[in-house]
Amino acid sequence: QVLWPNRSNRCRCPRLPGVQAMKLCVFFTLLVSQLFIPARPDEALANPLQKSMELLTNLQQQIIKEGEKAQNIYDKFAGWCEDRSRKIRYSIKDFQGQVEDLKAGIEKAGDEA
Repeated sequence: QVLWPNRSNRCRCPRLPGVQAMKLCVFFTLLVSQLFIPARPDEALANPLQKSMELLTNLQQQIIKEGEKAQNIYDKFAGWCEDRSRKIRYSIKDFQGQVEDLKAGIEKAGDEA
């Protein structure tokens, strides 16, 4: 039995009006064209190995920049720690001198009394 288009075996999907069908056609055409057209012209010539190397190079540059920022932060923190340590050592020596002076004053006052 040969199936010829007749009323019994025709497509029963609803027909879209002409404008909607055209919009749908244009949408799918644009969608498909975006899938196959590279974003940059030089991407069409790049092979996967070149793309991988480019990605690795960009990642390396990003890591170096982040490392430099971290090193700057560390240097500032280390400088702050050194300054703070120096000030505390000076304060300790100063207070030790004051303790010695006060001890001498107490002994002198005790001898006089």
